[in-house]
Amino acid sequence: LTLSGAATNDWIRLIGLSVTGTGASANPIIQFGSGIRFLVDNCELDGTSLTGLFLKKTTGSTKTVIHIRSSKLTVGASCTGVFANSADDSSCYFTVHDCEVNIIAGFTGSIVSGPDFRVSDCVFDASAVTSGVYRHVNCTSNGTAGKYLGSFVNNTFIDGGSTGFAFQLTSIATGSIFTESGNTFIGFTAPTAVTAGQIYNVSHGTADGYQIH
Repeated sequence: LTLSGAATNDWIRLIGLSVTGTGASANPIIQFGSGIRFLVDNCELDGTSLTGLFLKKTTGSTKTVIHIRSSKLTVGASCTGVFANSADDSSCYFTVHDCEVNIIAGFTGSIVSGPDFRVSDCVFDASAVTSGVYRHVNCTSNGTAGKYLGSFVNNTFIDGGSTGFAFQLTSIATGSIFTESGNTFIGFTAPTAVTAGQIYNVSHGTADGYQIH
C-alpha cells in the first residue's frame, strides 16, 4: 500500500484491520509519501513472512504526520525493520503509542529507525531473539542532519540474551537531541564502570555536539 499526501490534507485512517505481509518482495506493507496525515489504530500487522519493512516514510522535507496506536505487530526473522523514517530531520511527526511489537528469533534489523519518533507506552518483546545483533531503536539522521529529535518514554524493551541493543546512538549528528525516560529494560546486559552493556551503543568524541538525556 503506497500513500501520498492529499491536496486537502485530510486524514487517511486504517482502523480495526488485520493485515498480513508476504515474502514475495522486499516492499513495505505501507509506504508513506510526503505531506500525508495517516492514522493506524487498533490494527494487527503480521510480518512473519515479510522480507521488507512494515511501515516506511519516504525521503522528502514536506511536513508529514503519522500516528500508530493500540496495534499489535509480529516481526519475522527476514523483516528489515518495522517503523522507518527516511525523511529529512525535523520534517515528520511520527508517533507510536500503546503498541505491542513481538519479534521472532533470527531478526537482525532495526525496529525503529530514523529521526523524529515519539514512542510511548509500547512493549517491544524480543525475548525469542537469543543470539545475533539487532536494534530496538536505531537513531539516524537523514537530510538536514543534526536536527534529529527522538523521544522514548515509558516503554518496555525485552531481549532474549542476544548481543543486540535497545538504543543505537552512533549515527546521530551534531545538533541532535535524544531523550528517553521511564523505560524498562529486561534481559539486556546492563552497563557498568568498565563495560558499555547492551542498553546503549554510544560513541563519544571530544567535539560531540549532540544531546542524550
